[in-house]
Amino acid sequence: MRKRRFVIFIMSVVLILNIVFNFDLEVEAASQNEVVAQLNSLISQYNGKTANGNQMYMGKQCKGFANWV
Repeated sequence: MRKRRFVIFIMSVVLILNIVFNFDLEVEAASQNEVVAQLNSLISQYNGKTANGNQMYMGKQCKGFANWV
């Protein structure tokens, strides 16, 4: 319960600061073409390479591979 109140308090402070100081947050969505280009770049960078269990940090399957990449 205390953790929830703390999170609500922090969110309230951030909201108030945002209103008072009018912070401009820029958010930009990635297009599908940008995502495909980035994935193709990663594929070409790691294509044909193998990693052993010591190189795949925190797991030997999906998460470990993602951390390795």
